[in-house]
Amino acid sequence: MKDQVKSDDLIKTLEQDHIRLQTELDVVKRDLEERNRDLQKERMRIENMIRHEENCQSKQKTLT
Repeated sequence: MKDQVKSDDLIKTLEQDHIRLQTELDVVKRDLEERNRDLQKERMRIENMIRHEENCQSKQKTLT
């Protein structure tokens, strides 16, 4: 009977650990997705700046 109680306690502990770890993983995934979105936005912003600068330089060359 003691072994059964220990086994039940161990199962409960493992289930709780699993839930806790899954929750932590979900938080990390959301954070990573948010950071990835932010990086994509920043990348697009920089690429747009580069294109704009290239266009300005091209126009300048055309004028000179």
